[in-house]
Amino acid sequence: MPINQERLHRALNPRTLAVVGDKGPQYQWLTNQKDFTGELYSVQLDENEIPGIEEKGIANYKSLKDIPGDIDLVICAVPRQVTPYVVADAIEKGVGGISMFTSGFAETKEPQGIELQEKLVQMCTDAGMPLVGPNCMGVYNRHLAVKFGGGLEHGDGGDISVISQSGTHGIGMTNGAQGAGVKVRRTISIGNSIILNESDYLEYLMNDPETPAIAMYLEGTKDGRRFFNTLREATKKKPVIVWKGGRSTAGARAVNSHTGSLASSQAIWDAMLKQTGAIAVASIEEAVDAIAGLVHTKQPTGRNIALIAMTGGQSVAI
Repeated sequence: MPINQERLHRALNPRTLAVVGDKGPQYQWLTNQKDFTGELYSVQLDENEIPGIEEKGIANYKSLKDIPGDIDLVICAVPRQVTPYVVADAIEKGVGGISMFTSGFAETKEPQGIELQEKLVQMCTDAGMPLVGPNCMGVYNRHLAVKFGGGLEHGDGGDISVISQSGTHGIGMTNGAQGAGVKVRRTISIGNSIILNESDYLEYLMNDPETPAIAMYLEGTKDGRRFFNTLREATKKKPVIVWKGGRSTAGARAVNSHTGSLASSQAIWDAMLKQTGAIAVASIEEAVDAIAGLVHTKQPTGRNIALIAMTGGQSVAI
């Protein structure tokens, strides 16, 4: 069953949110949502954890199915062996989508991790359930204050949206852009991308009227031809910055153990970005500079540009 775009929209723009499996003393995921504009719930079975959750003024339930009303987004932070039970309850509940922080799946190359990931893929595919991740930080929405980190801003406006296969780089690009005076509309940390992949998120954002530009950190693609075609269409509508991780041989090996992405030739990536009209960057510093440049400078009116330098060496470098 194909992923329902309406359900994906619910998950990325939730009015009701449930966190499953958060633990104290910090209760990271529930604390991150302290400014959330909608209804927030907890699901926790451990009797030792429930008092701390209720002290935060958050209603706790023993099952997703016990929560009254509809749930747009479930943040799943349980051990990997528990994830199929959470997904089964989410499917029965009819939630909009799931953001899965849990890791330890196919990226580990362990038989149990691979088997669990295959089971999740089958369950979500059969039910048409949007699943962000697993092995990811999930969803940030500036307007609704859905957050995966304490330093993320909450408010109106939005200059750019971010897609990142790495949670750390997703946070880094978002915080870096904020530090440069850029309002990040939304960030989606996509991890292993076992149901939705980079092309699905790019397609969503290129059609999102509240996203004027897009920045991406990618380590590989699930479907190279589809990504090429989607990226080419996206750049016709708005600027797209792409930072490709794992450029060296050693980096490509690290990519495979990080998100399970397949390594591919950097020359192919460079050619693809040039052909599609994307803006290629090679580091987080370049990504943040490119984001700031897009947002803080006027849009060019033509294709011609003149550069003036004081010395010959500067002219050569230019």
